[in-house]
This record gives sequence, structure tokens and C-alpha cells, in this order.
Amino acid sequence: MRFLSPVFLLSVLSVLIYSCSEKKNRRITIEDGKSVELPLNLEKEELEGTKTLCFEVENIGKDTIYAESTVKGRMWNNATIILNPGEKTKVKLRLLGTPLPDSVDNRQIFKGMKGLPDGWQWHWDRVDPKQIKGLVFSLIPPGNTADLEIGEVELEKGKSEKIKPEDYFPLVDKYGQYKHNNWPGKTFGDVKLASLGNEALRDKEAKKTVRSWNKYGGWADGPKLKATGHFRVEKYQGKWWFVDPSGCLFWSHGIDCVRFGGSVTPVEGREYFFEGLPKEGEPFSEFYEVVSGGRKAYNFSAANLYRKYGEDWKSIYPELVHERLRSWGMNTIGNWSASGIYLSGEKRTPYVVNLRHYWERLGKGKAKFPDIYKPGYREELVKAVRSQKETTSDPFCLGYFIDNELHGWGWLGHTVLASDENSSAKRKLLSTLRSKYINIDSLNVKWKTEYKSWKHVLKEKSLPKSKSYQHDLLSFEKQMVNDYYRTCLEVIRNEAPGKLYLGSRLDFHYYPETSDIRKTVVSIASKYCDVVSFNRYRLNGADFAFHGEIDKPVLIGEFHFGALDRGMLHGGLRSVQNQEQRGKLYAHYVKGAVLNPFIVGTHWFQYQEQVVTGRFDGENYQVGFVDICDKPYLETVKGSRSIGERIYRLRRN
Repeated sequence: MRFLSPVFLLSVLSVLIYSCSEKKNRRITIEDGKSVELPLNLEKEELEGTKTLCFEVENIGKDTIYAESTVKGRMWNNATIILNPGEKTKVKLRLLGTPLPDSVDNRQIFKGMKGLPDGWQWHWDRVDPKQIKGLVFSLIPPGNTADLEIGEVELEKGKSEKIKPEDYFPLVDKYGQYKHNNWPGKTFGDVKLASLGNEALRDKEAKKTVRSWNKYGGWADGPKLKATGHFRVEKYQGKWWFVDPSGCLFWSHGIDCVRFGGSVTPVEGREYFFEGLPKEGEPFSEFYEVVSGGRKAYNFSAANLYRKYGEDWKSIYPELVHERLRSWGMNTIGNWSASGIYLSGEKRTPYVVNLRHYWERLGKGKAKFPDIYKPGYREELVKAVRSQKETTSDPFCLGYFIDNELHGWGWLGHTVLASDENSSAKRKLLSTLRSKYINIDSLNVKWKTEYKSWKHVLKEKSLPKSKSYQHDLLSFEKQMVNDYYRTCLEVIRNEAPGKLYLGSRLDFHYYPETSDIRKTVVSIASKYCDVVSFNRYRLNGADFAFHGEIDKPVLIGEFHFGALDRGMLHGGLRSVQNQEQRGKLYAHYVKGAVLNPFIVGTHWFQYQEQVVTGRFDGENYQVGFVDICDKPYLETVKGSRSIGERIYRLRRN
């Protein structure tokens, strides 16, 4: 066991005393908007190999609390704390991306998976346990003051030895479920799966809907505004709203990746992962697919839908999905979803469409931003919109995202300057520079360079040693960003008149606490986007605000929470302790967003569980509303229903 400790306890460095009394627990009070820091006074050697920090927390206050504990300086490494008055729980704060010992090759054995059976979980913001200095406790908005008693902190170590492959492989059963654990809701046998399908089709609860909604999911009993036959946005009584085609106020409560099976995993080169994969020509071999890089993959969830609903599953499933979403208090099918679902069914659901149109990226793919100056860029974007002709006049279509989570901010100009002479963006940069500087000598004086000619600049792919060029490159980046968003808006207006341009889904999770260039990107986007979209993986939806005087509606295109108590190996970008917490935090997150006057909707990522063995990029997160066998996570559904039926009452008040 390892503990937090004050320095005066020299004899026991591994014990944390939370007060000056003999008690080993400490009582803390967390005020709204503030945090409490607790030091972690342990030697680096003691922390080495740690995968999880564990401690008991008791709510000694009078209100239910939603709080988080975060590793100091590592905001992505956190644990949620949801407690009613008098409740106590043991919190496990899992450290993301902790390095495996050099002697362990488990990641190679489990190739293609971001979460491993030994507890390792990938994350871009890796934490080294030896560098942890302390924990920070804060409330998850919206919230009131919380009184907590924090217990001793223990350290859970990761495995330091190599695994024995024979202990783990095959890793999943024929349904794609993890073989080496059981949990509530795990499916055993085709007969059971088929019976669950019949139960789902008979489920009366699945056919309920919120009474105050109209056919679009708009506020039927609310104010009536101008009807245009399309979705639009309007600021009404100090709060931004969607307005549905009939003129009713609409708040978008939705879910992404609604498809005919979303649990697709590469199998080529990993055949030993799987139990009972069909051979070509055998039953269920039709569910083989090809994913990025031409790799052979298998769609476990689609195969399970066939087992569950029979040969007509593709015609049965869309109607069931629409009924499910309404019964869950949802009124929108979010990004990355199948047109075969959102365009079908007697009772339909409003939806968004993604025009993922990077086309050709800057620097031959080095930056996740399109080369918008390449001849034909606009024409290709026009084609992308026209390919969605069934949606451009459909009243159920909210609007269009173009691209997703563009990256390279602050360095796009550098990427352009370092590109080869065939780059259209580089030629545009030189044109801009030539209009600013009289001749190459003037540029050399400003940049402290020794270019012989403008042609020399065009051919040169190395960045100057001096940093004097950065202002000009940042200015060009702003010009590119402006031209990008302007072009997207013009194409949407011309090709899909009446439809909304929903932006590019910026992954600025902590905006407006972010860099100046990201703030500039948001300012530019707000000039052209009807709705500024953010993928916002936070523990709450309440604390969004624009910097400066920007006043535009905001759509949260992605968020999620995952837990490791149902056979999965990675909790996703934000994780919780268990399924009960997942449902409660879902409702809390959406409630905070509903109360925010800027936010007009939240879309959960995603409808169906990712597969244990990892999708095309290795993600194997526990983030679905339904598992790989299409069984709903009832705790999360309960949270969705509880907030969904109250959205309009809450926002009105």
C-alpha cells in the first residue's frame, strides 16, 4: 500500500495524513469554481510501475455531489466521484498511457488494441507515474459546494512480466465478446441472442415517446416561431435554439455512428485473436469487410444483428433504431451514421450529414488541413454535397459538417513553406509575400535569410534558422482558415439552400482556455458557420463560453464516458467507475449543456460498442449505448431518458 503523506511524518513516508489530528483521512470542502490540491509525497521509486491510484471518498455533505479527482497538471488523467449524501465509495484513478516496462512486449502481442488486458490504456497525453506530484479535487459543473472525506491512497501496480499467449488467445468468442471474463448482460448462445431480439421487437417501452415532442422531436407545447420547412437557428429570449421545420423550438439530443453494425475489427495477421471465425463460403462469411490499408476485417455487430433479428434484419433494424432513440429521449441521429437508417422508416429522426472532405492535405498529409488552393478544390466539395442529393431538400436534415477535427493550428504556414514547389498552397503563400515585400531583398532583411530569388523560396523546403518569418506565416495561416470556412459556407448555400452549415467539429476540449491561434480559428469559424461545432470530451457540458464578443450557437458533436465493468479494456477519452456512474454522469453532462445559453445540442459518441480487439485505428473503447450484441446498457439509457424528457422544461427555466 502507498499513501499520501505530510512531511512531518518522517517515519512513515507512505502514509497520508489529511489533518493534524491522528485520523488518516482528511475532510475537504470544494467550492464551485475552485479546487483543492493534495500533495503526493512519494519517492519516484515508489511510484514507478503504478497503473492506478485508489482511495475512498465519503460524501459528508447534504447534497449529491459530482466531482472529479485529477492528477496535478494532467487534466486527462482523472476519476469521477458521484455520491449521494452519506455515501462512500472507493475511487480508482487509472493513469492513461503509462509506459510499460522495457522487458514487456504485451503491446506487440496485442497489436491493434489501445486497451490491453494488463490494464494499459493508450492516451496521447501520457503520464509518467514517477512525475506525479499530487491530486486535485474539483466539482463537475453545474454543482454546489461539496464536503468530502478522503481516505488513504493506495497504489496498484501494472504487470512487469511478459504474458503467456496461451493464457489469452483466442481473445474473443464468436460474438466478439472478451472470453476471459463474465459480466452482467454477456450473451451466451445463439438461442439467447435470438430471444433477446424478439424481446426487443415486442418491448412496449421501446415504442414510447416524449409527449411534448412533435414528429421532429421539437417542443410541440412551446412557443411557435417562423416555419421555413428546414431547420434553422434563432436566439430566443436570450438563448440559442434550433428551430424545426414547423417553427417549434428544438434542442438536439442525439447519438453518433448509428449504423448497421459498428464493431468492425481487422483480422488479417491477427487470426489467433478470434474463436470460430467463418471460412470463406461458410455461414456468416458475408460479414467480412475491407478497412483502411486494404486489411481484411470482420463486422461482429452486423453478424450479431443477423443472429438476433433474422434474415430481414436490414429492413427491421432501422425502424427499431428510430423507436429506440425516441424512447431514450433522443431526437437526433448524429455524425458518421448510415443513410440506410436515417433516410428510412415511417417514423424518422432528424439527422446530420458529414462531408468528410480533406481531399488533398497540406504538405502531402503532414497537416490535417486541406490544400484549399489546389485547382478543383471547390468543385470536389460541390460534388461531395451533390452526392447527398437525397438530404439537401429533406426537412429532417439539420445540416452538414465538413471535415472533422482539423489539426496543425499554429504550424499550417510552416507546413506550407516546407512543401515542395508543386504545392498550390506554397505558390499562394509566395504570391502573398510578393504583394507585401517589394523584392526578395526586402524579404531577406525581414526574415534574416539569404534567398537568391522568389524561385529559390519556392524550391527551398527547409525552414529559415531565424524565427523572424513566423509572423508572416501565422498571418497566411489565418488567411487560409478564413478562405476555408468561407468556401465551405458558399458551397452549402449554393448547393443546399436552406440547410445549416455546422462547421468542422473543432476538438478544442478546454476552449476558451487554449492558445491564441485556436481562439482565432474559433473567431473565424463563427463568422461563417451557422453553428460552431466542438467535439468536447469533458465531464460536463456546462462550462462553455466564447471569448470576446462572439455570439453563435454551439453544437457538441462528440462526448462519452466508458467503464471497465462489462468486459471491455479501455474506458475511452473520459472514463467512470461503473455503469451506474456512467448513466448519472450522462444526465449531468447533458443537463449542464441544456442550461448553457450557447449550446443547442449534444451528440454522444457512439451508438454501438467498439470491438474489444480494436477498430481500424486500435480504438476499443467502452462507449456504446448498446453492446456488441445490440443489448442496451440500461444504466446509460436510464440517464438519457431522465434528461431527455426534461430538456425543454429545463431550458425554458
